[in-house]
Amino acid sequence: YPQRGEKARLLRMTGLNAETIMKKTVETRDRYKETIPSTLLALMRDLHLNKPPRTIACIDISHFQGSDTVASLVFFRDAKPEKKEYRHFRIETVAGVDDFASMREVVQRYFTRRINEGKELPDLLLVDGGKGQLSSARAMLQHIGLGSQEAAGLAKRLEEVFLPGASEAQNIPKTSSSIHLLQRIRDEAHRFAVTYHRKLREKRTLTSSLTEIKGVGPKMAGDLIRHFGSVAALREASMEDISRVPGMGEKRARMIFRSLHENFPGNHEGEPVAQPGEKA
Repeated sequence: YPQRGEKARLLRMTGLNAETIMKKTVETRDRYKETIPSTLLALMRDLHLNKPPRTIACIDISHFQGSDTVASLVFFRDAKPEKKEYRHFRIETVAGVDDFASMREVVQRYFTRRINEGKELPDLLLVDGGKGQLSSARAMLQHIGLGSQEAAGLAKRLEEVFLPGASEAQNIPKTSSSIHLLQRIRDEAHRFAVTYHRKLREKRTLTSSLTEIKGVGPKMAGDLIRHFGSVAALREASMEDISRVPGMGEKRARMIFRSLHENFPGNHEGEPVAQPGEKA
């Protein structure tokens, strides 16, 4: 650390340059954070919002032939997905197919948890559906004390946008960037819900096929799926691998192994089944 002379002057100049560069870097970063995408400004205008909706949560309800009703929630910040905030919901309080009641349940669970955890609430709640779904969401928001929460509905059939208190859809041009953003968010929520729904159906199918094996109940079937990941992987496992599943036991493992392999091509009824690496 030189105290005087040319080297000291050079050191001071270097320090000033570094400080100037750091200030400019921080200012540029802050300006970028404060910049509001033009799409959000258009959305604020078209939905008559008080401020740009920098955070948007979208809920989609999905079911298949009256079973496995689930919901997805996707979260966008500054018109970009923030996947760490995505959520899945298995509907717990609604019997059968009732999208309105399912919407109320999801809204209550999501917003109540956000409040309890001290997390930010979205600037805009978008629901996949028309006036009925939006009214259900608004009714629950009112019930839990969030009557001022901004919300909108996007109906699939005609891609119409509905706002609370309005009997008719909003007159938004189909070429507007705001409607394209809402469609992209809604489609992402639908994709996320369908993916989760498919996983649940596959898991239920796999569990049902395993419970047909003598000595395997729903709990054991679930343990097997979690341990091996799939029935295909379970079929590839040796009897010793199966016996390592917690709570299995050698006798039950042998029974499961034989049941999984007795219908394989080349195995004739009454013939012993060989384990991998062994001769029958």
